[in-house]
Amino acid sequence: MMRSRIISPAFFEDEHIGELEWVQMVLFIGIWTLSDREGRVEERPLYFLSELFRYNKVMTCDDIVRHLQALSSPHPFIIRYEVGNKRFIQVKNFSKYQHVHPHERKSTIPPPPDVITLSSDVSSMYGSSTSTSTSKDPPSPLNGSNGKPASKRAPAAKPDPEREAWFTEWYALYPRHEAKADALRAFMKHIKNRELYRLMLAALKSQLPRLQSKETEYRPLPATWINQARWEDEADTPMLFPAQPKLMSARDVIAAQRQGPDGN
Repeated sequence: MMRSRIISPAFFEDEHIGELEWVQMVLFIGIWTLSDREGRVEERPLYFLSELFRYNKVMTCDDIVRHLQALSSPHPFIIRYEVGNKRFIQVKNFSKYQHVHPHERKSTIPPPPDVITLSSDVSSMYGSSTSTSTSKDPPSPLNGSNGKPASKRAPAAKPDPEREAWFTEWYALYPRHEAKADALRAFMKHIKNRELYRLMLAALKSQLPRLQSKETEYRPLPATWINQARWEDEADTPMLFPAQPKLMSARDVIAAQRQGPDGN
């Protein structure tokens, strides 16, 4: 049975998602709708084909298998595993980024054996920032002294009032005020010193006319502008010096003198 699921804007900002074929992106999203409340579903290519691509007369089960392989490697968005004689799929960090209905039935599918999924940022649901370890691996420094996984919550960053003030100044100037928290995280990650901040601020002031000439929805999000180091784009600077008049050749000068002031 297909279910309603949430798709985050971060899905489209993930560079590894961008490397997928469009049909693999659709398949990945479709798997969410077929998965249970734990993000698990039995791997049945014919079922996926009939439910997600019912009007496609060209795609085959072999195509589905190939696309599943692309979703599991080299940047694993899903975990494919086998229990008994059946194959299953686990969407990575599904429970963290999907808010399932409280009355949705509990999963009857066994979880992947001996796998601990550790996430570090919002895009980890999509696989690009996720690592896995099995019981055969050596002890991980991410595990506590009692052998249990340490808390997933990262230690809070120390406040930096000076850089936060820089960000406030920059954000007030940037011509699109959305996702401020994401922009602040990107700013604190990339802008480490005053010299770089002055450079990015000057670049933004240079780019303002071009940015403001676009509709707001076509301007990059603040976090995107920072993460892509758009201050390194070619500056939109006005011409510093007026165009110099074209110099007259000696022949032109003589001809002008012969014509006289009235042009005759």
